[in-house]
Amino acid sequence: MILASREPRRHWPRRLTLALCLLAAPAFAQAAPPPDPGAPLPYVIGLHEAYLTPQYWAARLDNADAPILDRAQIDAQNARMRSQDAHIQDIAALPTQLTAAQVRSSITALSSWPTRALYDDQGQPIAAAMRASIEANLGLQAIAAQAAPQYGLVVKRAALRTFPTRQRVFSSTGDTDIDRFQESALFPGDKVAVVHRSADGRWLFVHSERYSAWIEAESVATGDKASVLGYGAQGPYRIVTGAVAHTAFTPEEPRVSRLQLDMGVRLPVLADWPA
Repeated sequence: MILASREPRRHWPRRLTLALCLLAAPAFAQAAPPPDPGAPLPYVIGLHEAYLTPQYWAARLDNADAPILDRAQIDAQNARMRSQDAHIQDIAALPTQLTAAQVRSSITALSSWPTRALYDDQGQPIAAAMRASIEANLGLQAIAAQAAPQYGLVVKRAALRTFPTRQRVFSSTGDTDIDRFQESALFPGDKVAVVHRSADGRWLFVHSERYSAWIEAESVATGDKASVLGYGAQGPYRIVTGAVAHTAFTPEEPRVSRLQLDMGVRLPVLADWPA
């Protein structure tokens, strides 16, 4: 039986012991202090000019250019969102024929006159005659027994409205910040399914991926389902990352000349454009 010999205990110098402990401990890098935002702006408490620039916020990140999700992760996130969020609808999955009851139900679920009083932008109550005219423009009596959805692309920024009207309405006099008939908006390239037209023909009731509401007919170009749903699905594309951008001035095609494009709009790029 062999016994290990006991070595004499070594006494390390205090400074060396401290140095070894520091080497063995995990290294925690000190977070870089945020960049100086400069003097605060006088008209909003706590706001600095630098806060309005992306450079200030990017400088606070260790790696501002690192991808957050790759393409596969983005697709998985979108699929999960579509399956779990009842407000997101797949317009490609709409039946080829909708019954009158289905169309009417979609419209009346949104276009129901509020029970509270409403006022115009002059502070006057909405007259009964105006209400009757707006509700009549829904054209519910003209809904066909069977309606085939038409598909279209939004060609310019357009409001989604509760009713087929531009009439602005407000909850109180003197407060014109929030138009109660304004639901949302759609942007160039957004896809919609058209299921009904207003009595005056100027408005369409549409289903988009995130909303169902009224949109002005002049803002939508209809086409066959495959062309509309396939728009921008293949090939190179550009995404607007600024607050707003505009297409170039094009006298040969006024419809796309100086067209407003808002942040997040994605449009395909046509290569080898002819002279």
